[in-house]
Amino acid sequence: DTAAPRLSNLSVRSQVGTDAGILITGFNISGTSAKQVLIRAIGPALTTFGLTGVLADPQLQVQSATNSIVAQNDNWGDQPGGSQISNIAQASGAFPLTAGSRDSAVLVSLNPGTYTAQVSGVGRTTGVALVEVTTAAKQLLRGRAPIGVTAADWLRFVLGAALVAIALARFALVARRRSRP
Repeated sequence: DTAAPRLSNLSVRSQVGTDAGILITGFNISGTSAKQVLIRAIGPALTTFGLTGVLADPQLQVQSATNSIVAQNDNWGDQPGGSQISNIAQASGAFPLTAGSRDSAVLVSLNPGTYTAQVSGVGRTTGVALVEVTTAAKQLLRGRAPIGVTAADWLRFVLGAALVAIALARFALVARRRSRP
């Protein structure tokens, strides 16, 4: 097989707080055309793996580099296209979400650029959550073998996440300095 290695899924598990303590994952879409991406914010489903203290009702918001909301969801099964989300998750090897669960997910077409997936708790609740970003190429949507991003795309993703982390750290430092008497 001479095909370049590809990443098809990235996930981050963390404690989700409120305000500046929400879970934020940065990622980049490279290339010249839009890509279908499945993004999930998982809390309740983590209990099937023995985790406790999970975020009972995660809500997901996907934002562009200009802070525009591109997609959002609370309770993945309550939206049209829930079965398509299940099919793509299954085809990509992701664990299934229970129908009617309070986990969140969106299937969105994203143009090349930088984005963040932001996970917070409905009603300012807190707990452990997992955010997943999975590519959903047309071949995957048709049920063929999943493909993902190249190693170069992965490097762009890591660098983009690092830039988001640096920006958040700077924001927190400035806010802390302003709050001192």
